[in-house]
Amino acid sequence: MCCRCWPMAAHILQVACYPTLQETRTLMLKSAGYQVTSVLGNDNAIGLDGAVIAAADLIVVGLSGHPKPANEGHLKTGQRE
Repeated sequence: MCCRCWPMAAHILQVACYPTLQETRTLMLKSAGYQVTSVLGNDNAIGLDGAVIAAADLIVVGLSGHPKPANEGHLKTGQRE
């Protein structure tokens, strides 16, 4: 079933590493009818309220194929390299 058939727009939480990609993804998803909550960086994602995370139907972690910024830790565990 496509997103246009749902009674309410699916909510996507995206975690991006780069502002330009964050903005591009947000525009694309919103134009496709999705509700988008977007954060830049793992630290901001880890700091999100649990209710924001629980409200998401899908979580997208931006992977660009480029090395992550040196100050970014592991999203899953919150550990630093």
